[in-house]
Amino acid sequence: MTEDPRKVVVASYLKQLRLTRMATDCEALAREAEQRGLGYLGYLQALLEGELAQRHEQQLRQRLKAAAFPYQKRLEDFDFSLIPCVSKIRLLELAQGAFLGSHDNVLFIGPSGIGKTHLLMGLGRALCLAGYRVLFRPAVTLATELEVAHKELRLPRLLANYRRFDLILVDELGYLPFAKPTAELLFQFFSDRYVYRNRTHRPDRLNGKEVAQFCYSVRLTIHLTFTRLTTRYKPRYKHRFPSLLCLKTFPSGKRFSRHGRSIA
Repeated sequence: MTEDPRKVVVASYLKQLRLTRMATDCEALAREAEQRGLGYLGYLQALLEGELAQRHEQQLRQRLKAAAFPYQKRLEDFDFSLIPCVSKIRLLELAQGAFLGSHDNVLFIGPSGIGKTHLLMGLGRALCLAGYRVLFRPAVTLATELEVAHKELRLPRLLANYRRFDLILVDELGYLPFAKPTAELLFQFFSDRYVYRNRTHRPDRLNGKEVAQFCYSVRLTIHLTFTRLTTRYKPRYKHRFPSLLCLKTFPSGKRFSRHGRSIA
C-alpha cells in the first residue's frame, strides 16, 4: 500500500514552519480524530495543544538554564518548621510575582546557615515556572563579571544583557568586602537596574555613597547599612525575625523621611 503523498507534503510544511510536535503527531492524531469523530476543528485543536505544551516545556527549560542556579532548590523542600518565624504564606505570595509588577525590592537578611540561599533559589525557580526571566548570581561572581567587562570595554553591553531579566537574585551580598572600584561597578549595576526597570523614577534618588560603603566595607557594616536603608525606605511588608531571618520588601520610587512620612 503506497503512502498518501499528502501526508509527506503536510509533514514537510510543518517542519519548515518549525512545528515539530505537530509534524510528529499529525498522522496519529488524524486517525484518532477520525475514530472519535472529532471533525476538522477537533483535530486542529489536538494538534495545537500538543505543540503549545511542547513549546512551554522548552521555554521553561531555557529559563531554568538561563537562570544559572548552581543546584536546584524548591520552596516546597524548605522545612519552615525549623525557622517558624519565616512566613511560608509570605514566601508563596512572593512566588506569584506580584512584587515584580510593582518593581519592589526584596531582601533576605540574617546570619549564615539558616537557609537564605535555599529560599532565594526556591523563589527564583518558582518565578521561572510562572514565566519570568530570572538570573542567579553570587555577589562575587557578579562583581567579577562587571570587572572583566569594564576592562574589556564592554560594560554597557553586559548591563544591557542583564536588562533582559525580570529578576536578578544577588546572593551573599555583604559576606566579603570589595575594593572601592569594584563597589562602584556594583553600584552602577544596581543603578542601571533601578533606572531601566523603573523608567518613571528619577535615577538621582539612589545614594551611591551608601551602596559603595556597603560593598567595600567589612562584613559587620551590613547591619549599619541596612539600618540606614530602612530609615530611607518604608517597607510595605515589615517582619522582625529575632536573630534569624528578616524578609523585607522595599517599594521603589518613594522616599521617606526619618519620621516615616512620604516626601516623594
